[in-house]
Amino acid sequence: MENLSRLDLSDLKNHSEPYLDTIFSQANGHFGVRASNPLTPDATSGTLVNGFYETNPITYGESAVGYAKNHQTIANLPDLRVIKVKTAGEKIFTRSNLIDSSLDFDTGVLNQTYQLSTDDNLTVKLVLTTIIAQKDQNLFGLNYEFSAGSYDGAIKVSKPLHLNINLDNSNDPRKARQINDLQTQLIHHTDCQKDISIRAQHSKLSLTMALEAVQGSLQDWELNLSNGPAVASYLAKVSNVTGFTNQSQMLFDHQTFQFVLNDAKEYWQEVWNNSRISIDGDAELTQAIRYNIFQLNQSAGRNGRTNIAAKGLSGTGYEGHYFWDTEMYLLPYFTYTNPKVAEKLLDFRYNTLDMARKQARTLGVSKGALFPWRTINGEEASAYYPAGTAQYHIDGDIAYAVNRYYEATCNTKWLVDKGYELILETARFWAEFGHYREVDGHQRFEFFGVTGPNE
Repeated sequence: MENLSRLDLSDLKNHSEPYLDTIFSQANGHFGVRASNPLTPDATSGTLVNGFYETNPITYGESAVGYAKNHQTIANLPDLRVIKVKTAGEKIFTRSNLIDSSLDFDTGVLNQTYQLSTDDNLTVKLVLTTIIAQKDQNLFGLNYEFSAGSYDGAIKVSKPLHLNINLDNSNDPRKARQINDLQTQLIHHTDCQKDISIRAQHSKLSLTMALEAVQGSLQDWELNLSNGPAVASYLAKVSNVTGFTNQSQMLFDHQTFQFVLNDAKEYWQEVWNNSRISIDGDAELTQAIRYNIFQLNQSAGRNGRTNIAAKGLSGTGYEGHYFWDTEMYLLPYFTYTNPKVAEKLLDFRYNTLDMARKQARTLGVSKGALFPWRTINGEEASAYYPAGTAQYHIDGDIAYAVNRYYEATCNTKWLVDKGYELILETARFWAEFGHYREVDGHQRFEFFGVTGPNE
């Protein structure tokens, strides 16, 4: 463990592909890319966009007042890492073996080394370097450096952009339901750029994803390995999430891989200036805490319309829902190190306040607001009422987070504009929904039918 601000493959005991895809994932609060095998992606490979989800009606054997109406599920979008490689003689490299992996917390750069093989065991080496921009949150850079193995001739490289057709049929409740009805449309295609729009039919959300070959082309670009390593460099863009609109071609503005790298370096330098931690005498724990801080900063929505999903942007677990964990466990870190992000995370609650008021009315309360246990869009998405709507403590978690944020920042303007209303509306709900009951000669304020502390 030479560098405590880096995670290497040798630092990990579990080398299963799904685990490594998650651990080495990259994100910037807007979108995340799993560190999947670029040659042989599986059902969990892909791109996750914060706030891009699909809805479907929840089917109950017998429904009741307060039950959530619709599932909300984050969508697994095209894998930006996937690549196709073949020899000049059209022999396809069908297997890819991960040799090494290294994620640098100071820069956000992920370097991975693979050995690619054909069915008759011709091999080449691939070093894949990826970086996700943090300030220009739509941009992702990829460098594929090929060098000779047992094969040292010309290769042809193609960079596709399409939805993953593999589906994970697991019954694990922590894994997201599969979405197989997203609609895609090709909106621009040249030798060096491809743009597709993606629409979620029920949630009425759309976005655009684009690829650009920095040099050469996206299809059958020939590289000669006989004179040493050769590089194929690409940029990808993921647009902001919108309603159904006519999508247009995305502009890359002559950006380069170096531009993305400089963007990321600048952001992470600011993060570590405020957050770097060292624990004397415990290098392993120091590395672990720095990794967690790194993932926290990768995962947090920064636009006031998104939050922190249960798995961040590393995977689709728990359907990409936002929980109370943000306010209690995650937001305090930002409150004390990056209050601008903390404010945006609280803005998400403020911007969904009307939905919380509506949920309170559903429970027969004329005043106040009840925030959801699980959500992406602000509506309750838990299909199990006792572990969802009945968790009334959510309101207290949010009020607590508002108070902690104000005590740390003294941001009176935000408190007056938004925070006070959050506290007032959550207090109104508790006051009207709860009841006083005499216990041992004293009046005690209680909720009836509330989820217990074991949940």
